Amino acid sequence: MKRSSALLEEYQATGMLRKSQTLDDTRVLPHLIDDSRLFLDAINKLQARGVQRRVPYLLTPAIRQAAWDAAILETIGELLGRDEPWVMWGPNIREEIPNQAGNWHVDCESFRWPTVTVVVGLEGCHDGNATRYIPGSQRLRQGPPLR
Repeated sequence: MKRSSALLEEYQATGMLRKSQTLDDTRVLPHLIDDSRLFLDAINKLQARGVQRRVPYLLTPAIRQAAWDAAILETIGELLGRDEPWVMWGPNIREEIPNQAGNWHVDCESFRWPTVTVVVGLEGCHDGNATRYIPGSQRLRQGPPLR
């Protein structure tokens, strides 16, 4: 079945959706903010062992609740379709400094099957600190050079 929508067309053309979507139930946000301490502790433990540039994946009740948010599921359904099962992969919470550049990277899973990265802004979010991307780079089929 061929899917068509404005969101899907934008996603296929640019690799991102420019306009943020609003969660259907924002009551989960304070719980996600509370969970951020768990992730900070996990990052600190990794760094104490000398492990850099790793993101801990943890599935908390608040992350599970957010993953089932109706607005997220509707948007993902528009992008990936509703006929195939989806898998949530790599749940994490990170605190970033606005305008702090991260390295361009490609998650290896994205070369194997269709993927969508969902980012939920928790606080202090505005257009100026949203994820930046290179429109169309999702079609390169090649990641940046490894160091």
